[in-house]
Amino acid sequence: PRMKGTGAEWNGNAEGIAAVNYLNQQFVNTIRGNGKGHNGERALMIPGYAASSSSALLSAIEIPQWNGKQAENIVVSVHSYTPYDFCLSDAQTKFYRILSNYTTQIDMIFYSLRSLFLKKGIPVVMGETGATNKDNPDPRAQWAYYMGMQSVSYGVPIVIWDNGHNGNSGGECHSWIARRGEELSPWPTVLEALFEGAASVEWGYLR
Repeated sequence: PRMKGTGAEWNGNAEGIAAVNYLNQQFVNTIRGNGKGHNGERALMIPGYAASSSSALLSAIEIPQWNGKQAENIVVSVHSYTPYDFCLSDAQTKFYRILSNYTTQIDMIFYSLRSLFLKKGIPVVMGETGATNKDNPDPRAQWAYYMGMQSVSYGVPIVIWDNGHNGNSGGECHSWIARRGEELSPWPTVLEALFEGAASVEWGYLR
């Protein structure tokens, strides 16, 4: 949810942030107020403004209230294409998971998620992430390994964004699963690296 077509579309402003917090509260009121099925206890996922992973917009998320206290079973959803120049543009083609100047931005997002939500018992799902293809499978595999490792380390499940576009320029080439032919993935080493990184650490050990 964002103010599409405005100067505040991706970075937000007070009006946009307030609107998203209001909608999240109405969402919880609607589901929790319906006595059918498991609506009184089911997990409800909410985003911040534009589902942004910026520390300012994450900090602006207000966890909805229910019955006079913070609602339970709320999951925060966040999107992260970090580093931006590597993940959503053609500007950066290299990534090294052992060099902090490539990984610090990713670390800071997970630090923020831990301090703002995880330490308070509020789970988080990274509902979109990915790195655009620029015919650079080895750096993308390094990125995928690191993301898989951090996902498991912090206990934050990640959802890879796959738009089916298998080009190699423009920032929107996020094809991970093959939709034609027998290959599982057009970039199997990148996909494999994601799971290798996840398997390299213990689930949630940094929480």
